[in-house]
Amino acid sequence: MRTVFTLKSDIFLWTNDKEGLLYNCATFNSLKFVLTPSIEEMCNYLNNIDNLYSISYDDNEIDAPLSKFISDLLSQGFGVLNNDGDNITSFPPVLNLQNNWEGVIKDNAQSTSRILNYLSVLTIFLGGYNSNNDKLYLQTEYPIPGGDFFDFQMLADFLKRITSTYVKDIRFVISDLVNYPNINNILSLIASFGHKVSLFIKYDELSNPTVRTIIKNSNIFIVVLYHSTCPRNIYTDCEIINHRFLLDNENDYSIFAEFIKEAGISNYNFVPVYNGNNQDFIINNLFLTQEELLQSRLTKRHVFMHQAVNVFSFGHLFVLPSGKVYSDLTKKAIGSINDTFHSLILAEQNANYSWRRTRRANGCEGCLFVDICPSPTKLEDIMGTHCICTDHRN
Repeated sequence: MRTVFTLKSDIFLWTNDKEGLLYNCATFNSLKFVLTPSIEEMCNYLNNIDNLYSISYDDNEIDAPLSKFISDLLSQGFGVLNNDGDNITSFPPVLNLQNNWEGVIKDNAQSTSRILNYLSVLTIFLGGYNSNNDKLYLQTEYPIPGGDFFDFQMLADFLKRITSTYVKDIRFVISDLVNYPNINNILSLIASFGHKVSLFIKYDELSNPTVRTIIKNSNIFIVVLYHSTCPRNIYTDCEIINHRFLLDNENDYSIFAEFIKEAGISNYNFVPVYNGNNQDFIINNLFLTQEELLQSRLTKRHVFMHQAVNVFSFGHLFVLPSGKVYSDLTKKAIGSINDTFHSLILAEQNANYSWRRTRRANGCEGCLFVDICPSPTKLEDIMGTHCICTDHRN
């Protein structure tokens, strides 16, 4: 009698030229294995969607490596056996292709509303004098270098167009707040968006009581940025919702951790940043091993997201004081604030600088872990690397 082996529907199966990987999104178990000719043939058959994750075989027809492989899959809960002819089917986890970008473009009748729903985060760099030449703004919310100011009327006209609920998060980044033209009018305009808005400002500026008074009167939530400085005080006269500590090295972490403990800060996060000379620090603290990737406990939805979009940047646009709009600040501008949001989103989706940039489009196509690995980041572009897997790099 022939037997049918069926992979469970929560299992992802990936192969390359030499190896294969099974990942169970329900139990988070995984199995990495070497491909023999017979095992490779079985995997190719199972990955054919028409076969519904099942293969029929006779014990006398399979070799020892394949027999042991099937036994291992059964004992570890990746599949089940049933008799040939039994009505047992399993559907491989396949991304819904009806939701891809090409489908949205073809759907002209609904494309406008659907496209606008993609936009969820705006980061607006208001500028202001900043003598620091660090280009940290390319990696995270941080004041841009230079002395450009966002024209008030230009900003007001732009913000008036944000009338829908699709933008959930609006982040304003500013420096030199005391000398900023029309600052009270700008903050009043910003505050009109309520809980959607947060204002990012460097810790050094908060030492000025005038700055704290202006911010307090604006009723805007504040995110305080710490970098390469030893904080001494925590200012309670501002509505601070988060403390963001930018780390260049391990020593910075120790200093900031001590300050957090002494000040009793609970709402904070650490953001490692690349300064051009701390590659080892970044690799040791951000890059991952294959074992760590398999321990990330990804659900089926998470794997699908990795296949389709960049989970770090999807829906995010950046605006500079010049009025230029970017989906990735390390790439070309996709337009200006004079363009409609609809056209800006179309421009990004067609250029694919950021939102749909996945590991498969980042030079990792042949890697077994391509759909488990986190989405590509701007940090990798700045460092000149496309791989965050330490095992692969070695």
